[in-house]
Amino acid sequence: MKQFFLAFVINILILLLFLAGGEWFLRNTNKVRTASAVGIPIYQSDPLRSYAHQPGSNARNGYGDPPPEIYIDAQGLRTSESAQQINTDSSDKKVLLLGDSFTFGTGLAYEETFAGILDEKYTVYNAGVVGHTTDQYYLALKEFSQTVDLDAVVINFFTGNDLTEHRRHKRFYEDGDLTRVEDLKITVQDKMLYSKDRIEPSLYVIEFLIDRWDILVAKLFHTTPSEPTLTWPAYLTENHPAQDPQLETYWNLSEKDLQQIQDYCKKNSIELLITIIPMDVQIDMNYLKKYPNAPFTVADYDAQRPQQRLNTFCATQKIECLDLLPAFRAFELKDELYFQNEDPHFDVLGHQLTAQLIESILESGLESGLIEYE
Repeated sequence: MKQFFLAFVINILILLLFLAGGEWFLRNTNKVRTASAVGIPIYQSDPLRSYAHQPGSNARNGYGDPPPEIYIDAQGLRTSESAQQINTDSSDKKVLLLGDSFTFGTGLAYEETFAGILDEKYTVYNAGVVGHTTDQYYLALKEFSQTVDLDAVVINFFTGNDLTEHRRHKRFYEDGDLTRVEDLKITVQDKMLYSKDRIEPSLYVIEFLIDRWDILVAKLFHTTPSEPTLTWPAYLTENHPAQDPQLETYWNLSEKDLQQIQDYCKKNSIELLITIIPMDVQIDMNYLKKYPNAPFTVADYDAQRPQQRLNTFCATQKIECLDLLPAFRAFELKDELYFQNEDPHFDVLGHQLTAQLIESILESGLESGLIEYE
């Protein structure tokens, strides 16, 4: 009996030690490891897009080598230190870039981003804002086109989370036209910091075990968890237990926004290009190592579902579409295209290749059709 009791106590202690180790690990790995563009004071509340950049602000970015200085001009657009006032030379093609953190250029100096590179040849208005998506792109287009006679608009659609950002949004319409977006999760603090509301769990290890149990049950009984477990479920197979059941709704919302953008551009004689930005794991499967806790396998990425969906939409709507995935996979330095510090954003080479591909389209002139690269 004593041996049984002793063995029981030892096993309990081992279990507690295991849980304590797991708690320590998860608490440290779940914390924000870098401040990125989210943690720098450049934001303000916005009546139309919920939040945007504070005009005339600047701050040092949270990571990079060295961490770059971020400059926001009088129009709330990211620019360089030497170009606080946007060049308005009438001989330059005026290009509005719309997108999220990829377009903003998280982690890099402005001159190193594809916006900054394109700015050397065109008059570029970089309206990329961290965490924005298609509804906010449309509202930004309507706002900036009121003061600038635009020649072209480039929508940079990141297939990783441009869809799931719709989870947080409440939309407002007038006569069928989108007029305002309220972000239900993101707020701008007094110090111009952007933050997401999230209730921290009392025990990370318990939350982790419950999530994994939900996934196991979903696999066994072919059901979908009540709460989505991934930020980028667009890559998963349709019957994956971590699939977001609202994903089709998000696709429909994104396509509706893109259709309104196209209609607006046609009405105002503005050229339109949609660039499809891939996830790093689609370029090389070695990037899967950056996401050890994500419940997916290599097979979930083989179908290229987001690219197929967007390419089909663009072809149907006669929208010029630049799919970066084929070109990035063919690029001989593909293993160096992304940050290696567990961040999926472009490195300098990724921005250079993106700028090169976008410029090739802008130079040839935008016509209805689908752009393909061998």
